[in-house]
Amino acid sequence: MSLIRGALAEIPAVKKAPPDIAVVSPEERSALFAALPLRVRLVAETPYVTGARVSEVLGVRRDQVKPNGASVELRLYGKGGKERAGRIPAELYRRILQVFPSGTYLFESRRGRHFKREYISREIARAARRVLGRSVSAHVLRQRTKLVHREKLLILSVEAGRRSLP
Repeated sequence: MSLIRGALAEIPAVKKAPPDIAVVSPEERSALFAALPLRVRLVAETPYVTGARVSEVLGVRRDQVKPNGASVELRLYGKGGKERAGRIPAELYRRILQVFPSGTYLFESRRGRHFKREYISREIARAARRVLGRSVSAHVLRQRTKLVHREKLLILSVEAGRRSLP
């Protein structure tokens, strides 16, 4: 047994390169959102703007929404019950209220329940295959926000005299 362990220890570990972050271009995003049913489109726009997970957005109750001038703050609860704030434009919030005028949750089905994450993800994937000819997950929509924040960090670090991200 120790002979096998010794032989295995001598095999160098293979390091995988980090996966590329998949994103959709602004043109692809417009086409994708236009292909979604209105109720699903409003849900999909929210993670795109906030960077939140679909499940976080679907769990937002109306008492966790705080209008604040040009933006609206959403209290989001993520993995492990971690609480954080996300902001959406007031214009998006007005469109959401036109389609989802009442209920406990910000986004509710016609039966008064919040949408299931799997349903939203499935609708996004179907629309992407139909209009973009490739698979796009709900998770990819939130990557846009990560990239924007990374770009801002890079600009700030260059302005501060650093050559790479801190």
